Amino acid sequence: MDTGRSKSSSRLHLVIFPWLAFGHLLPYLELAERVASRGHRVSFVSTPRNLARLPDGTECTNDVPSGKFELLWKAFDALAAPFAEFLGAACDAAGERPDWIIADTFHHWAPLVALQHKVPCAMLLPSASMMAGWATRSSEPAGASIFQVLGVVEERREGVPC
Repeated sequence: MDTGRSKSSSRLHLVIFPWLAFGHLLPYLELAERVASRGHRVSFVSTPRNLARLPDGTECTNDVPSGKFELLWKAFDALAAPFAEFLGAACDAAGERPDWIIADTFHHWAPLVALQHKVPCAMLLPSASMMAGWATRSSEPAGASIFQVLGVVEERREGVPC
């Protein structure tokens, strides 16, 4: 997608939208902080405290009793319209158009919203990276990186995070 900006020197604007569980929020927040620390703009999208279909005071999976978890899904699906409105406003405002949307795999409606606004969308599942890390764990000393243990690379290139 040509935004008229030089790819080598431009700041990107990313919209990052995690699922409502802390096991998803925290990795996405880490990603947002790392992207922002490299000079890019990040819009981190989350929920307000008062989602209408949830019991009072709930906005994440920890707040919802197991018998009412379906309410969380309904409330979450109800975020599609406000997200489309947010994205539409961002795309219409000068200098606010996102370059990418990074959404959790549970956001089944996000790719369609992104397509409607012609914004590229990547779907991530943070537990996949956790499972890959767990599956490739090593009995090597704690100081060795997984790349060193597997012999994939001898050293990390400058600028590549740990």
